Formats: sequence, structure tokens, C-alpha cells
Amino acid sequence: MSKLKLNPEATFKHTVYIPVAGGEPQPVELVYKWRSKKAVDEFVEKHKDGYGVESVMDCVSGWDLEEEFSRGNVEKLLENYLFAALRITTGYIDEIFNARVGN
Repeated sequence: MSKLKLNPEATFKHTVYIPVAGGEPQPVELVYKWRSKKAVDEFVEKHKDGYGVESVMDCVSGWDLEEEFSRGNVEKLLENYLFAALRITTGYIDEIFNARVGN
């Protein structure tokens, strides 16, 4: 049986579903940066005016897409999939605050 660690891992994986025009939302597994409650509150305050490249770069450190995770590729993702930034950042906040209970 695993035990709760007082110092969580620096990153965690979570899958979000990016809406695709004319098709089904597509899953993307992201590697999110772990933050404490205070740091998450600061993240939310920093990005309160909207989510975009900066907010994605601020909470994600990797993904399972064929293209490497980079600022340029994040820009391309957000340009081509209009709700991607919102799904990525709200997925992050939801996962931090509502961590799943499971096995």
C-alpha cells in the first residue's frame, strides 16, 4: 500500500480533450507542473485575464504529441484549436484542486 508523501512529485500526468471542428474531441496527455495551493492561487491571479501561450507554458512541461513540446508548437496548437488553452489550463486547475480519489 502506498503512502501519502508530504512532498508531492514535481510533475503529474493528466489527459485533457481538445475540441476538433467536425470531429470528436481528441485526448492529449499532458505533463503538468505541480504547485502548492499558494502557488496555484498565484497562477490563477497571474492569468485571470485569460489563458493563452503564457498560461500553457506556465503549467505544462510536456505532452504526448508527435511534435516536441516547445513554445512554437504550443503557439501552433492554440492557433489551430481555439479552445485548447482553456481546456489545458482549466484541466490543470481542476486536477490540482479536485485530485481524483482512486486506486
